[in-house]
Amino acid sequence: MDTQNVLVINGHPDKISFNEEIAQTYIQTMKNAGIEVNYLPLRDLNFDLNLKNGFRIPQELEPDLVKSVELLRKSTHTVWIHPLWWYGLPALLKGFIDRTFLSGIAYKFTDNGMEKLFAGRSARIIYTADTPEAEYEKNFSKSGLKQLKTGVLEFSGFSPVTHNHLSTFFDADRARKDSFLKQVQEIAMEDITSK
Repeated sequence: MDTQNVLVINGHPDKISFNEEIAQTYIQTMKNAGIEVNYLPLRDLNFDLNLKNGFRIPQELEPDLVKSVELLRKSTHTVWIHPLWWYGLPALLKGFIDRTFLSGIAYKFTDNGMEKLFAGRSARIIYTADTPEAEYEKNFSKSGLKQLKTGVLEFSGFSPVTHNHLSTFFDADRARKDSFLKQVQEIAMEDITSK
């Protein structure tokens, strides 16, 4: 993975969440290794997350989305952090994708077929859940992961796309949370060394 320019995207709407701790741990590990990191907490962006006209009428990107697209284009590696809610993506993250991963930004159609405009970039998905990964696979076929990994990131050219399922959090005490943060440090180091 090329980690020269990392973009960390946090899709949790609450600043006081464990996803924020995960994001900060990943960022600090990268910075300690001398790697440039940009942070995009979606909760701080001012945008309409409803693609209100579908693809029928183009919807102008708000300034925060224009900046977000610039960060995506500048990045060589993106990290997507989010909770698993209802076995899918939080509305904030889904709305961000709906508004930014558009034709002309994430992909475009040419006479030779579809061009993936985010090709040459890698991605990692780190999501938190109260469902163990084996159960998520058995009962729900990892539906939310497939949506983001295959339907969004790989579709638009990100490769490779790796993922980490961190669970369970329902009754996690501080020691358990700290063990998850240790895993996140190891994940970041893996990204650094797997160039």
